[in-house]
Amino acid sequence: MKKAAFAVIAVLIVFALAETVARLAGSGGEQATFMRFTNPHREQSGFVPDDHLFWRLRENNPSWEVNASGFRGPDAPREKPAGQFRIVTLGDSCTFGLGTPGLRYDETYSARLEQLLREAKPGRDIRVLNFGCPGYSSFQGLRLLESKAAAYRPDLVIAYFGINDGFDAVGFADKDQRPVDAPALGPMRGALAKSRLYAWLRGGLVRARRTTAPGEPLERVAIDDHHANLDAMAALTTRIGAKIHFIAPPYLEESDGSLRIETHRRHDPAIDVFPEMSAAAARGETVIFASPDNVHPTPAGHAAIARAIADVVVPEISD
Repeated sequence: MKKAAFAVIAVLIVFALAETVARLAGSGGEQATFMRFTNPHREQSGFVPDDHLFWRLRENNPSWEVNASGFRGPDAPREKPAGQFRIVTLGDSCTFGLGTPGLRYDETYSARLEQLLREAKPGRDIRVLNFGCPGYSSFQGLRLLESKAAAYRPDLVIAYFGINDGFDAVGFADKDQRPVDAPALGPMRGALAKSRLYAWLRGGLVRARRTTAPGEPLERVAIDDHHANLDAMAALTTRIGAKIHFIAPPYLEESDGSLRIETHRRHDPAIDVFPEMSAAAARGETVIFASPDNVHPTPAGHAAIARAIADVVVPEISD
């Protein structure tokens, strides 16, 4: 017993000395904190913090037309009615319908797609469920598909990701995020949070996990991980007996089209919405909100996206 006690005391002395040295040196490492993001959705009123998805939409939010199940638009039971053809749209704010100003739900490509498909297949029960969430990366989209969306038994999934993947990460890439209140720390968490030594060690962990060179930005989702997430979505939809189509961000500037080109090269089937949006722009329609936005589709842009999807999907729906 005495040996054990002396060993514990010795360890505590070592940690105390190391903590003193860390404080005298002013070292805090990178002060990395889990669940910090350049887009502050975890702290905004329209969202609820979620340790698995990072954040999710707050349920029963009429100002954003978010239903009791936590996705935008009319609610739907998880159990799919017999004979219904059900589509789930996964994505970020471009799918959800943000912009300057934001869109009504009936202006989003999900709602417009449902209308187009019902017109093309009269008498067919068709539902499109909009699971888009602002700020989501392909990593979050995959987790949402695994944890919730797949349970709605879609016949088809439309996945539209890419913009947020390339955002700078704050300390940790999406795949390395951990719950803020890590259970393993338990009651020790409060004391460790105040420790300069603990902060330094955690900063070292961040540096060890970096896949980029020192000084280069760390992306939320690296490009290879982005494509791996899309591959995992495709594998999951196959397992549940569904099909998936991918949409890459349809930038109209040729210099920004690399992700779109790579998506079509590596992921089949993918739907190219670029020609439809370009045609609408040529007619004088504004399809992407102007600067400082330059990202989110306008109502006309959503309509063009819906038409491009419908052209591909209509032949896939039986009468």
